[in-house]
Amino acid sequence: MKIFYILRGIIRGLITNKHFNLFFDWFYPSYLSTIVEGALNAFYDDDEVVHCCIKLLVELVQNRNNRIRFDTWNINGLVVFKESAKYIIKLLQLWDCLRQKPKGKDIYRSKWKFVKEIVMMYQNIIAGNYINFAICDYYNDDTFTVITQLVFTMVSSLDLKDLESYKKVQIQVYAMNWQFFNHHLEPFFMKVDSSLIS
Repeated sequence: MKIFYILRGIIRGLITNKHFNLFFDWFYPSYLSTIVEGALNAFYDDDEVVHCCIKLLVELVQNRNNRIRFDTWNINGLVVFKESAKYIIKLLQLWDCLRQKPKGKDIYRSKWKFVKEIVMMYQNIIAGNYINFAICDYYNDDTFTVITQLVFTMVSSLDLKDLESYKKVQIQVYAMNWQFFNHHLEPFFMKVDSSLIS
């Protein structure tokens, strides 16, 4: 857990594209999969470790000061998205979008804090403006489609009365919905239309 706290603090301090790239070139692929995937596999039942893991990924996909880019000279934006999404997809599939996750005595610590962090991470991805998700379709990569389906399945399965009891989580869920429906809904309709035509 200390490793995750330290790494998260380092990533938070990377406020320029140059510094982020220097860190990410060191961090990936040598350490990212070892640290994150290793922790998720070894400590899958430990909510605190998994939560620290997700918070690290939330910070990694946060495009603070336009530090993450994806262009002809730099593919870090695409790599950051795909690698981070991979772990959240795995967790949501294992937990059946949090419907099968074991609940402890404290419902917030065992469920709602994960809802908040996963929604925050997804919002950071779609609001970061460092990747055009049409490129995923171009390369027949369904990562964005899968994570979107899983996140919205999770959100749609939430009890609204319970959600209203946790105002910070509610605000985050509504902010994510607003971001998606204002900026990413059209490509999904176009994809659905094209599949119906074919």
